[in-house]
Amino acid sequence: MGSLVKYLVVTTGLGGLLIPVACILLSIAYSPWFNPWLNALSDLGRVSESLVAPIFNLGLALGGYLMGLFSIKYLIKYSVIKSVILATASLNLVLVAVFSEDYGALHFNVSLTFFTLLGTYLITDSLIRKSVIPAVGFIISLTLWLTHFMIKVPPGAAVPEVVSVVAFTTSYVRDYLGVSKLLLKDSY
Repeated sequence: MGSLVKYLVVTTGLGGLLIPVACILLSIAYSPWFNPWLNALSDLGRVSESLVAPIFNLGLALGGYLMGLFSIKYLIKYSVIKSVILATASLNLVLVAVFSEDYGALHFNVSLTFFTLLGTYLITDSLIRKSVIPAVGFIISLTLWLTHFMIKVPPGAAVPEVVSVVAFTTSYVRDYLGVSKLLLKDSY
């Protein structure tokens, strides 16, 4: 039983994070036109214009599914509030893939909701852990988003998107390790 639990936690927890990142990096590698300063990551998923859209969108959808599964199956035993936030963010990540930029305002709204939920996760993590580190990540991300929307610096959204995901990843990995430790201890 212990090895099955370990396998499932690793697959859902790490897969939910690593699969989208790998697919994004692969999509960038095969898109010489992509410029992180001028583009949004979602430009890679634009079905009408990007040859790597299937790779990009599949990575987001599969990652969102696995992260959501990790959240409702395992993270909930560690933190109910973080589980709810992460499950909702994961659903929105799937929706970002399903409703690519070709859908215009619908894509913008699910993307905005996704990144807002990542920020909510960071603030929640900061409050629960009584640590300023997640809050600093949130403040840096928010500042980049505000400058992007208000004064178009950077002109593309990829930089604030990447910074937001990196800030979230630090909290997520700490939670993943905590969940793994808790579940593996209980499985033996």
